[in-house]
Amino acid sequence: MTDYIEVVKEAWSSLKSGPKDKGFDPKSETDVQWFFCHCILEKLGTAQPIRTEVPTKIGVIDIVVARTVFIEVKYIIKTGRRTPKAWQSRERNLMKDISKLGKLTEKNPNIKGVLAVFSGYYDEEKDESWYKDMEENCKKSGVIMLRAWKKLG
Repeated sequence: MTDYIEVVKEAWSSLKSGPKDKGFDPKSETDVQWFFCHCILEKLGTAQPIRTEVPTKIGVIDIVVARTVFIEVKYIIKTGRRTPKAWQSRERNLMKDISKLGKLTEKNPNIKGVLAVFSGYYDEEKDESWYKDMEENCKKSGVIMLRAWKKLG
């Protein structure tokens, strides 16, 4: 039996190397979603279990794999400001998705929730504490957080 969460993690690793290895240069969240689907497809060898923009009772999910892995993708643009107000806005948006995924996994233990965050730019000194906070919120909700970035600061 296929371990779909491992497939998703391996696909995310492929996506992480995409900017350097494949010239992946996303301009939107949709770009990230489609490239991620492509990476999942490469790992599975079939598109059959992959669905996008899947409606659920608690909102639309970006990507669903084999009805067991529910993925919300977030894209943080390269030139995003690092003001407290900007971080609060990002946090509010991510917390909505963490909550949505947490509710899904709470209702059905066979479902795995994944928050996949791709950032156009990452500066460890300025950004890491915020990402760690979001990772902790994911853990509390039973959600797996995957991270990638195009360019290091």
